[in-house]
Amino acid sequence: MRRGLAKRVCALLFGGGLLLGAAACLPVDAVFIANPIGGPPPLEVTFDASASTPENAIRLYEWDFGDGTQGEGVIVDHTYTQLGEYWVELHCHSRDGAEYDSSHRRKVVCTDGPDVAFNATPTTGDAPLRVLFDDEETTPPAEARYGITFWGPKRERHVIQTVLWDFGDGLTTTWENDLVAQIVQIFPPPSPLVVDHTYSAPGTYNVTLTVTDSFGLTGAAERQVIVGGSGPDPIPGVTEDFTIVSGFWQVTDEEDDPEQECLDIWGDVRNDGPEAGCELSATAYDATGNPVGSIKNWPAADTNIRSGGTQPFSFFLCDFAVLPSQVARVDIVVSGVTVW
Repeated sequence: MRRGLAKRVCALLFGGGLLLGAAACLPVDAVFIANPIGGPPPLEVTFDASASTPENAIRLYEWDFGDGTQGEGVIVDHTYTQLGEYWVELHCHSRDGAEYDSSHRRKVVCTDGPDVAFNATPTTGDAPLRVLFDDEETTPPAEARYGITFWGPKRERHVIQTVLWDFGDGLTTTWENDLVAQIVQIFPPPSPLVVDHTYSAPGTYNVTLTVTDSFGLTGAAERQVIVGGSGPDPIPGVTEDFTIVSGFWQVTDEEDDPEQECLDIWGDVRNDGPEAGCELSATAYDATGNPVGSIKNWPAADTNIRSGGTQPFSFFLCDFAVLPSQVARVDIVVSGVTVW
């Protein structure tokens, strides 16, 4: 029966009071949920098509689980034993033939967790040694906006939940995904898998990166940093008790002058010693390593950070010898000054 003729027959049935027969002629809408949408093998998933409509117009619920197997039923369970990404398709067959059939697809991910790897640059040198750690080797790539790696449609996203860096010298830094707080920011935050750390004393340090995803699965990687030398001579009146916990920067408009581009610099500084008072300075460099701008923030003794406390900082660097877009790196330095 052609679809137009089927509609006329349905209209006649409805006009004659045969409501059940008319309902059976309605086009069906296939839809289902999968719980869970991902995890390690063996992964047992429940597929529920109860929301497909209209129920009394559907003759058959037919499933293709994406791994070469099929099933039937409104609610079905299926187990994935192999790692992979599987497109699951539901076909709802109407009582009136293929003209009213409907289908719906979703993705299920069978994974053993994040495959974590990272680079360290440099891995050797004399103290004080500043090392940049980055996630270029992590898979799936962690570049994703707001810490999210999309493996499929938006409803099936795979989220990086926590990131823990252990620098091997007793210091750590932890990032936790707060998606709501990050979305309201004007600019996306920097990747939590790109950090830098300065080693002030010689030694061999085992650096560990641990990533936990939204399925509760964890991946980790370790690299070694070797620091030599005896360290720099202490500057009279300056302590080594303040540490840059995290530091980030990006090119943005100057706060009070949208036509002027600056570097927005922010992060956290921690007081590891008994004294108060510290000074921050930031120096920008171009791609060849030449300094192209600098600024000081919090002159000594202006900021009282209690012992063991952490203080966020944020300031703008706007005076450059080149365009802000040509800045390749920014060093943030902290020094503590005894004032009591």
